[in-house]
Amino acid sequence: GAFEKKAQLKARAPKTPKANPAAARFMESLSSFPVAEQSNIRKAIVTMKKSSAGGDTRVFLQQLRHVMELILHHEKINEPPKQNDQRLFFTLFELLPLAHRSAAQSMALKLVFEQC
Repeated sequence: GAFEKKAQLKARAPKTPKANPAAARFMESLSSFPVAEQSNIRKAIVTMKKSSAGGDTRVFLQQLRHVMELILHHEKINEPPKQNDQRLFFTLFELLPLAHRSAAQSMALKLVFEQC
């Protein structure tokens, strides 16, 4: 009954940032952004996650590009990432599904070159 449904929802609940070190690093980096940009990035990520869960790769990649553009508007990439780089742009990749990581890296490279 209702107890079983509650248990199922609890089992599917997203991990807290404390349980996911990559998410914790992302949220910590995001906190350095202006509040309006934080809100825009969070909204785009929610849309991105919904499209990924729904299997809509096109919308996922569009939203991912939007997130990257928002981040690059605030964060300039003048040097390559280092191990455990705390810049938001690089912490984002740790959170992406493996299936989209290659496309995301190609997209990121183009956006960084456009920024220069």
